[in-house]
Amino acid sequence: EQGQHLGIKAMNLWSEWEAVQAVNSRNRHGMQQQQTVNWQKPPQGKYKCNVDFTAKQGKQVRDGA
Repeated sequence: EQGQHLGIKAMNLWSEWEAVQAVNSRNRHGMQQQQTVNWQKPPQGKYKCNVDFTAKQGKQVRDGA
């Protein structure tokens, strides 16, 4: 049950992140930003949820780790 709770929390955080990205995208007015981020170990007692996403020729592929 704890794993299910963690999965639900991860999905909620993902949805919140998507909503923020949509707002940021509208505010950029066509400007593109690229940012390099290095992986950092989460603080003790915290978990990190890594998600990869790619879209090609109208197909979307999501991979959660």
